[in-house]
Amino acid sequence: MMKADNWKNLEGMLERRGFLPNATAGCSDETRWFVCVSPQDDAVTTCLRFVFKPKMHVLTAHVGWRHSAAREFCLEALEKDWPRGFAWLKDAGVIGAPCPSMFNLADYMGWKLGGMPVGSASSVYESAEVRLTEVLDQSQWGRQDSAGLLACYADDRLPFRWQASNSAIRLAEVAGLSWFLGADVALFDRCAREHAAVIETDMFSMGKASDWTGALRARLTGSTNAADIFRGS
Repeated sequence: MMKADNWKNLEGMLERRGFLPNATAGCSDETRWFVCVSPQDDAVTTCLRFVFKPKMHVLTAHVGWRHSAAREFCLEALEKDWPRGFAWLKDAGVIGAPCPSMFNLADYMGWKLGGMPVGSASSVYESAEVRLTEVLDQSQWGRQDSAGLLACYADDRLPFRWQASNSAIRLAEVAGLSWFLGADVALFDRCAREHAAVIETDMFSMGKASDWTGALRARLTGSTNAADIFRGS
């Protein structure tokens, strides 16, 4: 079990940055969620998830976002256009989680064992927490807005690489944000083209990427011709 003082220090640091514990996510001695509604855009909630791994003596850290309108768009598309995927994601607990896409911060932070070291000397943990504090302050993830979130999801940079989360869900979020913002469909098309292979992989033989991307594009434009996605390539 992680030391109570470590949890207390972490919670205090996060609270000072606007992140509050989310008890509805099922907080426990091993897993805790913290959320922050953006002061820039109240449609966007930043979510942080920490999981204590006793065998490795580390605390993993993931970040993600929940956009109220894009989430509804995404869930409706999953249920109607990829029902096998929806059922699988529901059973896996993804559908009921505070946000659909989470990104592991370990590589970005330089944590060699996949998380913050909590089994070593207290000074080692404190150093890791200082690093996390600096990243949260510099990144301003808690102040994300809808347009910035769309740009983040459309990009492919650490720690938000397309291979770092389920890309089929991520494409649905790109579609939902594009719909919400009235963005040009060209951005969605570029994401679908550039990441077609990983989207196919992340559907785990429960559907075809071409069908999924075509269905999402139809929700944006009304066109059911999936070939439209590749005309700009």
